[in-house]
Amino acid sequence: MLIMCSLFYYLGVSTQREIIMHYRYIIYSEKRDNYYSGQTKNVDNRVDKHNKGHSLATRGGEPWKLKKVIEFEIKSEAIKAENWIKRMKSH
Repeated sequence: MLIMCSLFYYLGVSTQREIIMHYRYIIYSEKRDNYYSGQTKNVDNRVDKHNKGHSLATRGGEPWKLKKVIEFEIKSEAIKAENWIKRMKSH
């Protein structure tokens, strides 16, 4: 193990798993009086895409305003939260 760790160090490879955060976000359109929930790794970039009409689901509601961001270490948890939010929206 020591040899392998030394080799990784020499090669510049991290032995620690890099944590990539996932974000659940909620945006709001005054034009539509509607909220939209999604998940992404880069919130600013994603909201910018919504405001440029890159998403069929939100096109025509521009400008979208960011209302809430929730951080998750695991993508599957962000997706579970999205599904829960969408279920609550339909009640």
